[in-house]
Amino acid sequence: MPRSATVEQSSVPVTMVERKAYTVSEFCDAMRISKAQYYELKKQHKGPKEAHVGGRVIIPVAAADEWLADRQGDAEENAAKTKHLRRRKTTRKH
Repeated sequence: MPRSATVEQSSVPVTMVERKAYTVSEFCDAMRISKAQYYELKKQHKGPKEAHVGGRVIIPVAAADEWLADRQGDAEENAAKTKHLRRRKTTRKH
């Protein structure tokens, strides 16, 4: 049997391995943000929770999910505030 066939049979395809964490680059790709934006959010203490493993920084999937849910909540809250402010402005004109 050719060696490549043996390797294919004994290897688990990457797509079947459940992801437990992202690298910073993978996280940025998944969230469609630039690395510069990631580090700016981190500087503002608005980035996801990180774990340091050896010399690497990883973002656990649970932390990425939590961060995204928080951002969606922030967006909804900001939209509600904006809507409230618009109502106040139109009310004051009368």
